[in-house]
Amino acid sequence: MATEVENFYDAFSQRYIRDYVQGNLRVQRQIAFYADAVPVDTQSILVIGCGCGESALHLVTKVSPVAKVLAIDISSESVQMASKLCPHPQIQYQQADVIKDDIPGQWDVIAMPDVLEHIPLDARASLYTRFNELLSPTGRLLITCPAPSSRRTRRRAEGELQIIDEDVTVENLLALATAVAGRLSFLRLVSIWHPNDYFHAMIEREPDVEGGLSLKTATPLKGCPRQTSFGRFFKRVSKKLRLNRLAQRRRAKHVRRTLGQ
Repeated sequence: MATEVENFYDAFSQRYIRDYVQGNLRVQRQIAFYADAVPVDTQSILVIGCGCGESALHLVTKVSPVAKVLAIDISSESVQMASKLCPHPQIQYQQADVIKDDIPGQWDVIAMPDVLEHIPLDARASLYTRFNELLSPTGRLLITCPAPSSRRTRRRAEGELQIIDEDVTVENLLALATAVAGRLSFLRLVSIWHPNDYFHAMIEREPDVEGGLSLKTATPLKGCPRQTSFGRFFKRVSKKLRLNRLAQRRRAKHVRRTLGQ
């Protein structure tokens, strides 16, 4: 099965080129979440499922400039793409399966951008054990995933789901928090393509009850209200986060120069 999964994501990696050039609201919202959730003095960051490397590069250039970043992906094609599109002396790109392969050290931040839902249910206990080993004593896990209600809707559309695509629930997040001796300190519903179709979550071993994410973006764990006036919200977010045409042309040129595509 591992080979089948790797082959799937090797082929899937070509989609990252389009997202990199045109911009993807889901990725941009992830990046905004990281900017709030990752302290500027963070020393080490592990990115699991690095894709084309855009999030890893943003973390080290815009969020935590002193951090050493290890960005891994199960797809060797993605790793090669990321190393060419988003190189940086403080980023090491590596093809690896976080459950099976050796990943040395402990990490202040572990980011999983839309990855946890692609871990088989019977493998999650092993993943949680790895996180317990990899997370530093004061570390935090950052998780972004589609909301379960959104995923149930998507299953009705043939071909929308990936080779492994499971729900991630609040109960799953609480189980992960328990496994790493941490606390689910932040959970927020996020509207990307539809109202409340994604969530952002943070699990901390030593949560800062007085600090944490900025008040302007934070939704407390006890309340995740539904979005209202979604049309205006989506229009505002789209205008702000989608890449403009000049940026798209610049990125397309970068892709042609580095990947020959």
